[in-house]
Amino acid sequence: GLGWLGRSGLLITRRYGTYVFLGEIRTDLSLPPSQTFVAPGDYSACGDCTRCLKACPVGILGSRYVETRRCLSSVTQQKTHSPEELLLLDGRLFGCDTCQRVCPWNQEKAGLGLAPFKPYDHMVRPDLEQLVHLSKAEFRSLYAPTSAGWRGKAVLEINALAALHRLGRLPQELDPASPLVRPV
Repeated sequence: GLGWLGRSGLLITRRYGTYVFLGEIRTDLSLPPSQTFVAPGDYSACGDCTRCLKACPVGILGSRYVETRRCLSSVTQQKTHSPEELLLLDGRLFGCDTCQRVCPWNQEKAGLGLAPFKPYDHMVRPDLEQLVHLSKAEFRSLYAPTSAGWRGKAVLEINALAALHRLGRLPQELDPASPLVRPV
């Protein structure tokens, strides 16, 4: 009764779209379902919409199973990347959410969330060079309370370096042997 799985593989609710977190409460109480179960693969609530399929930067949506390891949201959280993955990041630092941004069920719902989950000002348009040069203490101070914080400084640093490389703005002190410096 929570909602249904959209073509993106994400839970969609009428009230919040895909902007939800799931939790679990364990109980021995008998609780009847609040509505009819919508089986995975039933995209009737999505209608003919395929925006998420078309917008996915890595084209992993549309089959019965989503290849989550190839999803850029997952790739941005890894500590190592192949050269192909570095190119696919396309400036992303942490997460992707492209499928959520294009979903009609999310229109005008992004602001309905809880204030603690809104991005901090320094995360809206981060300074890539500053991010690369943050000390561990500065990183903890800025990012520890965020989802990016639990993955550690190296993850954001690598992704920021990839974004700087893409822009042709790698720091001069970067080791020329780094795989980020190789021509693409």
